[in-house]
Amino acid sequence: MRQLTNKEMARVRAFPQYDGICPTCRSERKYQLDGIVYDCDCQQQLKLQRIYFASNIGSLYHTLSFEDFFEGQEALKQVIDDYLSAYENNRYYGRGITFDGPLGTGKSFAAALILKEVIKKGYNGYFIS
Repeated sequence: MRQLTNKEMARVRAFPQYDGICPTCRSERKYQLDGIVYDCDCQQQLKLQRIYFASNIGSLYHTLSFEDFFEGQEALKQVIDDYLSAYENNRYYGRGITFDGPLGTGKSFAAALILKEVIKKGYNGYFIS
């Protein structure tokens, strides 16, 4: 795992608290990502945001994704991908993932990202660090 860069930390700090405005496009109905303009599904984005807040996922994790986290961490990404791809089976048998390491290496970040993916699959969860 690695620490966040200054650019990534600026992105984390810039996320607004829930205000009923689409967090992706700010209710403009379109957003730009990597130079490409997309139509926004504002209702879906607002629903996800509300669920993330209700699941105690801090706003600093809302806009970040695995792509922001896994630079140079292909082996860890594969472990998490494998876990998520078999999530229904892992959940049924009570299997989880445990992270360990020094302060600031991304353990909570990884856990929050996993919970976001689990929520997208339709499950409930609650984030506690």
